Amino acid sequence: MSSPGSSGCLGSSPEQRINPFPADHPANLEDVSLLDRVTRETVPFFDLPHRSVSNVTVVPAMEVEWHDVTATINDGPSSSSKAENGAKQKLLDNVFGVARPGEVLAIIGSSGAGKTTLLNALSQTDIRQLRLQGQIKVNNLQVDHEYMRKISAYVQQQDLFIGSLTVSEHLTFVARLRMGKKHNKADQKRRVKTVIRELGLQTVADSIIGTRTRKGISGGEKKRLAFAQEILTSPPILFCDEPTSGLDAFLALQVIKPSSQAFELINRIYVLAEGRVAFCGTQAEAIESWIHFGQPVPLNYNPSDHIIRTLSVMPGRSEATQRSNVVQMCDKFAASTIGKQVLLAARGGEDDKDSPLEKANRKRREKRSGGKYQSSYWQQLSMLCWRQMATSLREPTLLKVQIMHSIVIAILTGLVFAGTPLLQSTVVTINGALFQCVTNMSFMFQFSAVHHFQSEIPVFMREQRNALYRTSPYFLAKNIIEIPTFVFLSMLFCSILYWMSSLVIQVDAFFIYCLVAALVQQSAISVGYFFSCAVPKLPVAMALMPLFVVPMMTFAGFYINQATLPVYFYPLKYLSWFNYGFEALSVNQWSRIDSIPGCESTSCRYPNGTAVLDSLSFAPSNLWRNILFLVALVFTIRLFAFIALYIRVRRNK
Repeated sequence: MSSPGSSGCLGSSPEQRINPFPADHPANLEDVSLLDRVTRETVPFFDLPHRSVSNVTVVPAMEVEWHDVTATINDGPSSSSKAENGAKQKLLDNVFGVARPGEVLAIIGSSGAGKTTLLNALSQTDIRQLRLQGQIKVNNLQVDHEYMRKISAYVQQQDLFIGSLTVSEHLTFVARLRMGKKHNKADQKRRVKTVIRELGLQTVADSIIGTRTRKGISGGEKKRLAFAQEILTSPPILFCDEPTSGLDAFLALQVIKPSSQAFELINRIYVLAEGRVAFCGTQAEAIESWIHFGQPVPLNYNPSDHIIRTLSVMPGRSEATQRSNVVQMCDKFAASTIGKQVLLAARGGEDDKDSPLEKANRKRREKRSGGKYQSSYWQQLSMLCWRQMATSLREPTLLKVQIMHSIVIAILTGLVFAGTPLLQSTVVTINGALFQCVTNMSFMFQFSAVHHFQSEIPVFMREQRNALYRTSPYFLAKNIIEIPTFVFLSMLFCSILYWMSSLVIQVDAFFIYCLVAALVQQSAISVGYFFSCAVPKLPVAMALMPLFVVPMMTFAGFYINQATLPVYFYPLKYLSWFNYGFEALSVNQWSRIDSIPGCESTSCRYPNGTAVLDSLSFAPSNLWRNILFLVALVFTIRLFAFIALYIRVRRNK
């Protein structure tokens, strides 16, 4: 929740409000054909992509009204019973209010007052774990998540970015995806430059945002960047949670800050306390109301600080008495003339969902809402590939570590098997070298892939909630860009290990060795992708994955002969990329060996390579079959990973 003294903001466009229902328009109109004439005279809500991208952008005037809004934690079936017993705390308790066009409404209150919950409820964002009741309307029309997403933007508390991009590149990326269908690149570029200038980001436009290993822009500049990406398309309604965190006094005035100076710049304030409305009105009305409450604002004192302090429950005092005082002040406001006026304005015309008028409104919104995404599939895929490529190239530390990891592990493993002669007694050693390649390719990048994927998930989920792009182009772009990098690392590893391990010296055998190693690596990374997508928390994913991977290694055929494996383990055997990889590498090696020296008598255990394969229950004809199975395994596991990610996205909306 917000810290004490902080605030949220709700602003809407300054254009004169156009009411979709004229005063002489009866609410129970049966002839809904007249509605078409009314809507033609009204500024279209969903024509936002057609708006100008000039400095002065005309947007439809919108008034947000809400009343009887109650929010509790949605714990599932048990939550109802808890509420009945009184043990269920209400995050919001029958709150009401109005945010008028052309005004900035500052929501203030102490920590835990319900500011973020109210902003989430109004914007229809992150409400999956909330049980909401009440009505939220825009221009007296009830709204849902899709409607609010199209007409509003939400600057949340936590700033989430892909830190390897520059400020200009990030805004260009957002502009291409939010303005791609209706505006050309010149318009998008002009809009990006305008926003950068308006938010004072010119000096850092070409600076990277910042990663864990590379310092970037400051916290205040990140907050302004968060604003910049949301106002690119000039949304009629702008929600801001903790809008001035990390900003100094001067820069805060460019946004909104409830300081003594900026307090006078706010049109209206909305005070929350213990999940209830304590006030909604102008600054002058607030000061006057606190005089009536018996808590006048002291001279030379910040009014917002005083209001928050009088409604805060301080530790160390009688909490029951303080909470009782808060309840009394909220009750006084609800019973006051201002409170009644706000409630009346919030209720407006009560809607009948089954009335012909409301049905026509719903059909009109659905018809005019258009597609969910503002850019084409190809635009999304190309921009996501570009961002993924930029991220890969600008993370030199990660790439250097992976390269050094591949070289060092390959050399250390190669030193163990270097100079191994081809003898009866060294057959097991050579098999060990082949199996080491499979295990190294499986474990070297699998866990790092999980960690890297999970680090991108918060940004991805937020961009999904904002309908910036589909899930499939994101997943496809990640695969397109990352596969070449991982294949290069596997080739580097194999180029060292193969020649150091004294394996058969044939060029085609080397390339098959590299191909199999790369497919084993991709199979293991695919499993990492699946656990990243299916398990939300990184520690849990890292703990669960070995439970699946280690048994797969057991069925490779190195520890247990395939012919002696119990039949009930066959399903696991066919899922084991270790099995396919080890058999393919063994066939690639031993099928080329016609004789193995070192026999001490006429009876030889391994007269040739075929005998070695027979001892492992491997068949020379299975080489390309195993390669095809590895390819199929990569595609199948990644398909399941995508399905898991898609389900996760759907559940979080």
